Amino acid sequence: MGLVAAETPSRLVWQITQHSHYHFKRDVEQDLEVSGQYFPLFTWYEEADMLEHYLISNQCQGHFMLPEVKPVDYLWMVKGIVFAKKRKNC
Repeated sequence: MGLVAAETPSRLVWQITQHSHYHFKRDVEQDLEVSGQYFPLFTWYEEADMLEHYLISNQCQGHFMLPEVKPVDYLWMVKGIVFAKKRKNC
């Protein structure tokens, strides 16, 4: 999913954490290197549903990780198997 936000990566993650159940953390050693530029990578593991969430900045010092989607500031990727939860009929 692509996000458009004028916030710095750390500010965006802080806002997500304050207003949701997602608690992203950054490990600088896991930042993505593309053409000599390091793009911030934040991760969060949702244990109950066994899902991995990745929030990646698409911009770094005027460079784009994915130039084909320049309007997108951040990429939010979810990895894992999503099981449909049974719903009760109303």
